Amino acid sequence: MAPEHLTLEYVNTRTRKIRTWLLWLVVLCAFTKPVRAQESGVGFLRIGTNAAAMALGDASVALSSDAFSTYWNPAGLAAASNSVAASHHIWVREVRTYNLAGRLAVGTRGGLGVFATAAGSGNLPGDAASDPGGTPEIQFVNVGAAYGHSFGPIRAGLTLKYISDRNEIYRTSGVAADLGVQADLFRQALRLGMAMQNMGRVREASSIAAPLPAMLRIGVAAFPLRVLAGDGGSPLLNAFVTGEVSHDLTRERQAPGGYDRTHLHVGAGVEIFDLATVRAGYVSGYDFRSVSVGAGLSQGSFQVDYAFVPFDGGFGTGHVLSVMYRWE
Repeated sequence: MAPEHLTLEYVNTRTRKIRTWLLWLVVLCAFTKPVRAQESGVGFLRIGTNAAAMALGDASVALSSDAFSTYWNPAGLAAASNSVAASHHIWVREVRTYNLAGRLAVGTRGGLGVFATAAGSGNLPGDAASDPGGTPEIQFVNVGAAYGHSFGPIRAGLTLKYISDRNEIYRTSGVAADLGVQADLFRQALRLGMAMQNMGRVREASSIAAPLPAMLRIGVAAFPLRVLAGDGGSPLLNAFVTGEVSHDLTRERQAPGGYDRTHLHVGAGVEIFDLATVRAGYVSGYDFRSVSVGAGLSQGSFQVDYAFVPFDGGFGTGHVLSVMYRWE
């Protein structure tokens, strides 16, 4: 058989495998959708983790491939480097969130991730007429582990996590899982991603309940321009764009906090001299946020990223700072 016939057969086989994996993930997501009816009070799960992703309008289900993939898409752990990372948020009305994450290689095709998130709201002020006492301080903890495995151009991953959310009135705790997949196409010039987040059961210690924020995220990332120094040298310029649709599977027609159930996320960035990265993003469907911008610096194994997220309606300004250390 001619070599070109062998190449064509190889490409067709890879294409069939990609279609099969994506089909199985869609079927799995369809069967797990009824889990959205479980009750919880863990709205902090809607807040992303790292500055690089949040500067891109949270469009990271396809793009994410580092230790923070434990949040966005566990499949990305299979393509990540060994790393440890941390981030800090100053969010709406003094809400503060702290994230730790790590990734270690498992064999030649797998990546194991561990993570911990802690958040606190302080005493949030309420409306003078309807809620003069405001909302008591909320304490949120989310810890767990994730695993991603590579099957050639396809990666799949699973996250398991324990969640605790409480204030002076109620306490919610339980377990949840995320499922994700990524696929590289056209020699890694295009990447598809899909994830189902926050599937599981929770236990209420009081009569107060709220839906578990189960999310379906589907996105694509493209790398349209890459300029190398010399013949296959280090990159001088690397541009990328990413887009995503996320859908909140909770039962309300409109999710709490003044935003819709379905959001469009778009982002773009340019990495220059493998040293500095600038990013910008947009997310639709929120009353209090839309655009975001950010930048990052890399030096050897270290990376620092920052995201600026302005809020409307007197909610202040969001700042996210992330640091990461990578090794082979």
